[in-house]
Amino acid sequence: MHVHKQTNVQTNVSINDENAKLLIELGILDVIIKILHSKTKIDEEAIEASAQLLQQLSFTSAKDLRKNRDIMNELTELKSSKNTGISEAASFALLSIQGHSRTMGTSKKQIMISYSWEQQSLAKKLKSRLSDRGFDVWIDVEKMEGATVDAMAAAVEGSVAIIILVSEAYKESKNCRSEAVHARKCKKKEIYALAEPNYNPSTEGWLAFMMCDDLYYNLVGDFEKEAEK
Repeated sequence: MHVHKQTNVQTNVSINDENAKLLIELGILDVIIKILHSKTKIDEEAIEASAQLLQQLSFTSAKDLRKNRDIMNELTELKSSKNTGISEAASFALLSIQGHSRTMGTSKKQIMISYSWEQQSLAKKLKSRLSDRGFDVWIDVEKMEGATVDAMAAAVEGSVAIIILVSEAYKESKNCRSEAVHARKCKKKEIYALAEPNYNPSTEGWLAFMMCDDLYYNLVGDFEKEAEK
């Protein structure tokens, strides 16, 4: 249990990208390997916390993880875990580390909507609007679990553009970040749409860095005006 608490603390700390790099320098990968090598003796919460930490570290230290054979072997094994939290974190970590690996074609009409679970209602409305205009829209209507991560990766790679619904919840989600980062690696057109009233997307963090000075649509305002008509 002590190991579990320690790993959880490290997961929270590593949300900051600079702290994530520092953890790598301090040898956190050796600690994680020791934990995972003892997974038959510890509870699943500690394993899940370790997998989530590796997912977080994959955003800034993919090369360090890729060249660590023990880490890659453990992540590959964890991807097949019956625990969805463990398999999901391991799948997203591997996606971030290994990057674009498919050779499938891109549909000129397929658009993917990437969103946080809190904005699902808005995402569905947007999907309906785009579908009415003749676009094929890929949207996850169930929370990503295990093998579904592969379906998401394929959706990114098969889409001509990714619409990112910008919100505080999106910024705080490791899984949303994994989707956005994968889209960037695949060089997809990124379209940003504000999905939370009064949220300032220019605040510090990975999402603000990705958006840079790009313009974004006020999706909330558009739908409010539409409802008033």
